[in-house]
Amino acid sequence: MQNMKKIKQPQTYAQATAGKDMTTQTPKKESKMWKWIMYTLPGVLTSVMLFGLGYELFSQEWEMLYRSQELSLFLPTQQFFNQFLIYPGGVLQWLGCWATQFFYHPSAGVAMLVGCWAMILLLLSGLFQLRGWKVLLAWVPVLLLMATVVQTGYWIYYTKLQGYLFVPSLGILLSLVAACIYRLINARETADGTLSWVRRGVALVWMLLFARYGYQWMGAWMFLGLAIMALPKTLKGIHAQKAGLAVTKVLVPAVVAAICVMIVPRQAYEHVYCQTQVDTLYVACMPSFKFGATDNIDMHETYVMLFLSFIPMLFVRYKTPVRLQGKLQTVVVGLTIIALVAFGMVQVRMKWYRDVDFQKELVMNRCIEEGDWEGVLDAAPGWTESDTLKAPTRAMVMMKNLALFRLGRVGNEMFNYLEGCHEARMDSMQVRLTQVGGKQLYYNYGKLNFCYRWCMEDGVEYGWKVEHLKFMSKCALLKGEWKVAEKYLNLLKQTRYHAEWAKEYEQYVGHPELMEQNPMMAPICKLKEYGDRLDGDGSLIELYLLRTFANGHGVDPVYQEATLFSSLIMKEIDLFWPRLKEYAQMHGKEPNFHMPRHYQEAALLYSVLEPNKPSIMVPGKTNAEALKQFPIDDSVKKSYQDFMAFNGRADIAPLTEAQKRIAFQPMYGNTFYFFYFLVRGQKTN
Repeated sequence: MQNMKKIKQPQTYAQATAGKDMTTQTPKKESKMWKWIMYTLPGVLTSVMLFGLGYELFSQEWEMLYRSQELSLFLPTQQFFNQFLIYPGGVLQWLGCWATQFFYHPSAGVAMLVGCWAMILLLLSGLFQLRGWKVLLAWVPVLLLMATVVQTGYWIYYTKLQGYLFVPSLGILLSLVAACIYRLINARETADGTLSWVRRGVALVWMLLFARYGYQWMGAWMFLGLAIMALPKTLKGIHAQKAGLAVTKVLVPAVVAAICVMIVPRQAYEHVYCQTQVDTLYVACMPSFKFGATDNIDMHETYVMLFLSFIPMLFVRYKTPVRLQGKLQTVVVGLTIIALVAFGMVQVRMKWYRDVDFQKELVMNRCIEEGDWEGVLDAAPGWTESDTLKAPTRAMVMMKNLALFRLGRVGNEMFNYLEGCHEARMDSMQVRLTQVGGKQLYYNYGKLNFCYRWCMEDGVEYGWKVEHLKFMSKCALLKGEWKVAEKYLNLLKQTRYHAEWAKEYEQYVGHPELMEQNPMMAPICKLKEYGDRLDGDGSLIELYLLRTFANGHGVDPVYQEATLFSSLIMKEIDLFWPRLKEYAQMHGKEPNFHMPRHYQEAALLYSVLEPNKPSIMVPGKTNAEALKQFPIDDSVKKSYQDFMAFNGRADIAPLTEAQKRIAFQPMYGNTFYFFYFLVRGQKTN
């Protein structure tokens, strides 16, 4: 008994110093304030930061989030679920698609995403015992998750990972849940150490089960769960004083986890999956940012940093090789936490894809879908805007022209907006109009076969989406293919938010006369009668549409005006005059008819450029002679004279074409003369 009394029990630092120097203790009132600062305030800040992230995401990315659910699909059917099981991580993608559908109301989708981040914060705080200000370390992976969302940009059209916006957050959340279960199983030992091997055995069985099924359900995100299970024990064992403790409690979980990482993916490849490439085994269910032969390393960096962001929490939770004591440890840990959180915030700011053209394209596309043509024009950049040097993308120009065409104002207002061909790019990725808005344009110009074709091709390449089913339904209806239309409408009726849309369009099945009364579909009914062939567009949508219409002939006024403004954009004089004559014959006898301004400007300019050429408008006379009989407004004549006089000024004449474009635009940017002489090299892809 005396010998046992001499054995000193190990003491923690708090136990060793308890009761000493009582005179230095903080007064009770100050102690409460200190506890509030250390423990309550971090929780309050966490709640505020979560709300701030959600608000910022909703306010800045509303259009992108709404568009994401149009570019996704979730059906509550067994067949839809089964199609995800042919790839590793299929269940996680299925969950991502389920969650993405709630972005139909962006506020609801953001609330779900922020709620997922809040659960991640709680689980990290519990797993790594982050208390007080240390809880801010859990914010680093959350901020990087925010970065994965806001860096998306045009990749929303090209990513092949279904449920992309939710997959990273759900992958981490499920990994943490699995790690928590492992920790609960292996949490405590009995007082005398008996039966502890049972707990460790059950925990290892859980690890094996998680590795076996987690890879199938979560793909590469399973590796994170294994690491969180094994690494804490490993770090604890590094500082263990007994070798036996390191072997039994540390090395076995680490070795089992390592073996699982090496064997499970390969076994799944050999015996489970038949459509998975061997070089993608360790990145399964991770997004790919590869466009052609180029891989976007910058966007992959976010995911690398996301996995590495868990390491600091391990070293804060367990003793580190560098032993620091007292205030020095507090200062070092505090500065490290501040630096890491600041790094996460900087990453969100740097990765955020803030492109005005991208946002405007999203707005214009949504407005077209809703039939809000004025909304399209409100989003289109006007020539009087301050940023006149930056040309719009061709998608924006084409959607603007479509809106004016539908409103019957294309001949008067086409050049009231900026023209140009600013190429939409995102790092190494070249954005193509076929994905951004080509289906919408083909559909609204009556090229139903091409719209259907691109929906089918993109569905095979990038996965089926709500947008595809909607366009394919409408194309089938307009072509009178009732059975095909019913097939797609029945699929849409199973969705959560698009069932009403499907029921609305279901009334047109077998009733083509109703489509002719629909203001959105009636013009398409007229346009589709002229040359709806599936020949070949070479992926050059704008050029194909312009050539098709400019060389077309039709007796319908809607189609005929499409041929006229198309020939105007192409700047082909020989195509313009016959189209203008047809337009004048169709509308000339209408009461209060007035030739649109841009058509007058083109007629005046072409007559001056080819004065001696025989006139098509007035047979038997030249263009110069016919111009005297052509009703040209005085304001149009004056604007042309002023344009030429300005071009002849001593300070303007020597300028290059690019310099003249800048000089002329404030005064003449809304004229056809400016478009004809100074807007060149426009191309689409």
